[in-house]
Amino acid sequence: MKYIQTAGFILTILLALLLSRCFVKEKCYRNEDCPKDKICDKNSGECVYQCKSDADCGINFKCENHKCIPVSNQVLSCPPDMANIENSFCMDVYEASRPDATDRSSGTDNSYATSRKGVLPWLVKSHREADEACRNAGKRLCTSSEWYFACAGKENLVYSYGNNYDPKVCNGIDTFCNCDDPNCSNLKVCPYPHCYNESSSEGGGPCGSDFRLMPTGSFPNCKNKYGVYDINGNVWEHILDGSDYDVRGGAYNCGDSETLHRCDYVPSVWKPSALGFRCCLGRQDLKDAGEDIYTGEDTFDGDRLEDILSTDISDTGEQGCIEEDTGIFDDISYSDVEVDTSDLNTKDEMSEDSTEPDASYEDISGIEMMEDSGAIKTCPSDMVNIENRFCIDRYEASRPDATPSYPGSDSSYATSRSGVIPWYPVNIETARKACESAGKRLCRPEEWFFNCTGTKNTVYVYGNTYSPTVCNGIDAFCNCDNPSYADLKTCPYPHCYNQSSSEGGGPCGANFRVMPTGSFPDCLNEWGVYDINGNVWEIVDTNDGLEHFRGGAYNCGDSELLHRCDYDATWGPSAKGFRCCKDL
Repeated sequence: MKYIQTAGFILTILLALLLSRCFVKEKCYRNEDCPKDKICDKNSGECVYQCKSDADCGINFKCENHKCIPVSNQVLSCPPDMANIENSFCMDVYEASRPDATDRSSGTDNSYATSRKGVLPWLVKSHREADEACRNAGKRLCTSSEWYFACAGKENLVYSYGNNYDPKVCNGIDTFCNCDDPNCSNLKVCPYPHCYNESSSEGGGPCGSDFRLMPTGSFPNCKNKYGVYDINGNVWEHILDGSDYDVRGGAYNCGDSETLHRCDYVPSVWKPSALGFRCCLGRQDLKDAGEDIYTGEDTFDGDRLEDILSTDISDTGEQGCIEEDTGIFDDISYSDVEVDTSDLNTKDEMSEDSTEPDASYEDISGIEMMEDSGAIKTCPSDMVNIENRFCIDRYEASRPDATPSYPGSDSSYATSRSGVIPWYPVNIETARKACESAGKRLCRPEEWFFNCTGTKNTVYVYGNTYSPTVCNGIDAFCNCDNPSYADLKTCPYPHCYNQSSSEGGGPCGANFRVMPTGSFPDCLNEWGVYDINGNVWEIVDTNDGLEHFRGGAYNCGDSELLHRCDYDATWGPSAKGFRCCKDL
């Protein structure tokens, strides 16, 4: 009887253990581990939708059936050195190269990027160098959505050429395995996957490899269906919304080319050595109109302000009607995937440049890596302590003699005060001098970004969903009392300025205008900093020769897009303001 009881107890325990496995959530490691309508989130190990709304996909893309797909409303004409991707955007056919590059030399002319066959690609030292090279060519870096779609296509492929790794198709570490080596000369299949450092299923190997960088387009089958070459392998490719750690496609010297060449692989926390890039163009890059009401530099006419505050510009036929603030969208994402440090630097001329990224430009999440000293530190009364790391002005910068209706004329130093017209427009030198004269300094990109996204990493300072009423944008003052739209249940609504409502009315037009600092009580972050999104753009301190503005303004034609925390305007918007920071 005791034996029966003991056996029954053991069986009960085993059954409980077996059943408990049914309640354990199995982690995913690759997209193939997930249902077809989901992808693997490398951070959580869970299968998630690629997108839930169009905002998750970035410009030129929309969310359809939880997947980001290109928007193609009409035929798009691309330059001859670029490929047309679904009439949505243009992408360089070949990896970027210098103008004087040859098949034996990568060249020395850093003036602009070219897309040419049969030359050595341009190995860059930083994201900034790649970004400038594309811009100097009249293009830009490809966004993460553009690059991934060009690689994976509508079929969501693992590689640009298919779902199975082939060491011969693209330039990776296995491509030039020493198949004539005595250990491998009798193999029926060579090169084979991982022939560089693993044995063959036939028994021979490993073979070692004479891996090397190759001229662009050297592998005729290493292309997608649109005719873009070398997306996988040869050199890693920088993306617009990335960094030296957020690059794509793998390179010729990846120790595990099968993994690192995948379309969905991102190094994230380690910097590869063979860093290259290619350029893209979208429809929006052909537009250069701005929502410009005032375009002066450092002077302001008080009478002009009164005109602005009182003018109804909903009638686009009036003389002096405005143009929209538009520009290149930087859909910055900071995906963090599993670490794989198998990138081999032994034969790479760039290996000595594998340093930490420049936090003042590329790594705008760098503020989270700053060291916390522990003790609470004190900021000036007109500033806010951000996580005991730095101080930031509570309000946008204003002149000392600014009032609720006049921006002032005293340019001696910047103040941070509620209820006054902010100081705009400015250039970076004026802003720097104004902050320094106040005993402060201009805010850095990583400080501004953390101040906007906060500890929850939100899209806007107030959350992840655009609201036309929380901060001062073009929709905030839509003409909702117009008899034609008075019956709308919701007004203002997103894009009420120039788009119809889902209820059927509109567009409403708008009497948009700059407002005194702090006028929108809910437009503040978790620390009490006001007007980070909207009202006036805020210039941040960089040393790359460009002026970078963040946060959007009152006159942005697409406030939903341009007010995002991750939007970086370098195209010279009109309402150019700033705020100051200070070290703790």
